[in-house]
Amino acid sequence: MDESRQRTVLIGVAVVVLAIVVFVLWRRAGPPTPTIPPGQTLDNPFGSAGTASGQDGQWQVPRNMPGIPPGIPPGMGPRPAAQPGGAPR
Repeated sequence: MDESRQRTVLIGVAVVVLAIVVFVLWRRAGPPTPTIPPGQTLDNPFGSAGTASGQDGQWQVPRNMPGIPPGIPPGMGPRPAAQPGGAPR
């Protein structure tokens, strides 16, 4: 092989090696892949510790709360008073 052809092959090999190094560094520079904790699924994204219902699947209604009739789930109490001007803000 003559000198110009040898130089061209050497530059080509250097470019390929540099492209591989840049690709490997680029792949590792991103955020890590998240891991799914135990008990977490698509149906239960907060896991078993974040359930809002009781053991039997029924709402746990707080007792002795003023202004809320017994048997109404939390968050379902009386409506707040309307805002002056007709539109809620």
